[in-house]
Amino acid sequence: AADTSESAAAQLEIARRVRARAVLGRGRKLSDDDVTALLASPEAGLVDEMLAYTAIGQADEVISYLQGFAADTGADELIAAHYSDTVPNRLRSVELVPGALGPADAG
Repeated sequence: AADTSESAAAQLEIARRVRARAVLGRGRKLSDDDVTALLASPEAGLVDEMLAYTAIGQADEVISYLQGFAADTGADELIAAHYSDTVPNRLRSVELVPGALGPADAG
């Protein structure tokens, strides 16, 4: 979750690039252009599979996704991992999600 959809999208793209470098690079040193090429190739499917169940956007969008995911799977509890490009963005995501749930659901 982020304050803007643009920020959330940028953070997702960074997450894709980090995963592509780690999973598809397999210890090789990759330039930014190499990572871009990998993400434009069919190999990017592996990275995108890793992110298949990703809630992204502003707080209301993330909460809507999480509520739908819980309903679709029958889960009565979800564990969220807040991945971001920086610690402040990660902490902001943690702040936004409980605030969007409301006091009755956040605890």
